[in-house]
Amino acid sequence: MESLSALSDRQRSADMDIVQLQRETTDLRRRLQQLELSDDRRQQEKRLTTLIFSGPSLQQQNDRDGAARVIETTIQRYLGLSLDRAQLKALIRLRNGKVLAEFSAATAGSDRDKIFRSKTKLRGSGLFVAESLTPRRQELFSSLLQLKKEGKIFSVFTRAGDVLACRSRDTAPVRVVDAEAVRRLAGARGGGGVTADPAQRRAQESERGVMPDGAAALQPPPCALPPAEADRSSGGGVVELDERGGDETNIVENVSSQPIEP
Repeated sequence: MESLSALSDRQRSADMDIVQLQRETTDLRRRLQQLELSDDRRQQEKRLTTLIFSGPSLQQQNDRDGAARVIETTIQRYLGLSLDRAQLKALIRLRNGKVLAEFSAATAGSDRDKIFRSKTKLRGSGLFVAESLTPRRQELFSSLLQLKKEGKIFSVFTRAGDVLACRSRDTAPVRVVDAEAVRRLAGARGGGGVTADPAQRRAQESERGVMPDGAAALQPPPCALPPAEADRSSGGGVVELDERGGDETNIVENVSSQPIEP
């Protein structure tokens, strides 16, 4: 019969094996998450030169050329910008009625940059503009949009493909990179911000996927500014959404027609 001492040793060895397996599992999950984030980042970089146009004015158009005319004339009227045909590579009509515009560049001063920075001027035009996000980032954005509707956060917007949120009017935006970050924001006190020590809060949030936006730390929080000023100072701004359609999906692959070449 095996002695108690031998049984104890076997139990201790088994416990150590379990701990080691848990550590290895945690490490594998971390590496998998890093791979997923890296792949998502590469996908988003490919989408930076595109914008998604939507809204009632486009839904009324039955053909591609009509949609193209609406976009061009609305941008000219409300933004005072004549689209440079050399920069507009293609317009693709999606199955959900939205239009994906592909530009040759997304750098400062490009048409793509000017349109997105000035999108708040399109209010009342029946045309909405959003960045083209990867499915993963679109899901994060939709979850944050729901939190905004519930009053748990002050605003949600995108900037160069990053998804950002403000807890309150007086807080700087934070970059949200995973579902855990969304859950943390959902648990934060809506409208009143967070009262924890700022340095401690930043360290905790960095570990959990809620990252303070670097640009915002150098200037007053854009969330505290009027929408138009927030656009100019932050390089992004609160996304104007066409909430009537109920479909926020900006998936490039949903193509129902050929590109409209300029």
